[in-house]
Amino acid sequence: MEPITLRDRLCILQCLHAQFIIILLSTGIVGLGLFGFIISQPVRSCPVIYVMYTTFWLAIGLSALQVILAVVFLIWFLVTLFALGKSTSGRQRFNSSSNLDTAVTTPRTVVEALGESRGNVLHVTRTHHLYSVSPRAHSNSFSSLRPRSYCCCRPKIGWLCLAGIFLALLSVGLILSLVLIVNYVKYLNTSFIEEFRAVFVEAQVNFNSHSLSTSKNSLACWNIVQSHYKCCGFTSYTDWYSSESNTTDSSVSPLRLPDSCYCTAGCDQRITLPNNDDNTRFVYAASCKSLIKEAFTFKLHSSLLYFSITFALLLTGFLVDLIYTLYTAYVSLSLATPFRNPSDNCETNFSMQPRNSSISLEAIAYPEGISVVDGHAARDL
Repeated sequence: MEPITLRDRLCILQCLHAQFIIILLSTGIVGLGLFGFIISQPVRSCPVIYVMYTTFWLAIGLSALQVILAVVFLIWFLVTLFALGKSTSGRQRFNSSSNLDTAVTTPRTVVEALGESRGNVLHVTRTHHLYSVSPRAHSNSFSSLRPRSYCCCRPKIGWLCLAGIFLALLSVGLILSLVLIVNYVKYLNTSFIEEFRAVFVEAQVNFNSHSLSTSKNSLACWNIVQSHYKCCGFTSYTDWYSSESNTTDSSVSPLRLPDSCYCTAGCDQRITLPNNDDNTRFVYAASCKSLIKEAFTFKLHSSLLYFSITFALLLTGFLVDLIYTLYTAYVSLSLATPFRNPSDNCETNFSMQPRNSSISLEAIAYPEGISVVDGHAARDL
């Protein structure tokens, strides 16, 4: 089995980058679709119910943030790939036209992901030239090896580091949403039904009251609930009975119900009731209590499942990408020969190319009896 080369590792690294962006984008789109459908329902404005919708509003905000971050990181990643392809082709042309043997550099894919710090980094390029020099020219040629130093004043932040910062904020929002969802599941199974029954009692009073000064918010809420879920009453349509205006005896007085209780078309569960003009009208027979509890149980549990899967996928994808990026950086640096000066706080590049000068690099031929000492010619005595 052949060992994995550095080029193969960089290809795997790019695939991991793309995988993390796809996870971020896909989970954001699914969240926008799921919670957008939930908050589009008209029952969100009802008393008691609107409290649970705060979690859904938070969830749709987090999903929108995921999509925005995914698009930004995708553009950043594509620009990096395009720039990497151009720099790689240019480096190949340069290497083919020169006599470079080794180049100690960090792969650009790793640098763009992790960033470039202000540490003591020394990039050395070594060349081998075979030529004969005179002692004076030899000393002059080494004097041309002057370090070109420049300080790194601004550290470069990689997109993966920036993704880690936003992922930390996103994780806080996801964990907060999970906590809220768990609390609302407990609330749905304990005190929600009783509080919603109190809203129905208030709506019943508003329906039987002829005072215009009375607030009709509860009645409007129950009209929305009954129209949306196609139900009537808290447990049945008889819950709207009142000793003042309604009676169960249809021969004494016809039954008065809100208009939202009457079915106009497509009634599966219905009850036939007489009307004032001896016409029959169909009334929803389903209980609103059971339908509301089933609907919100499904919404809360599906949201809990979504948050759990999203948090697990994002955290796993990011950690795998980050760990493999660090490992690739370690492998790429271990293949190079390090030359580090701890006292140097700047980045230094040494060019081993001989400086162009008027001094000839060819060996100087002297007549017999002439010797060269420290670059000076002298006659032998």
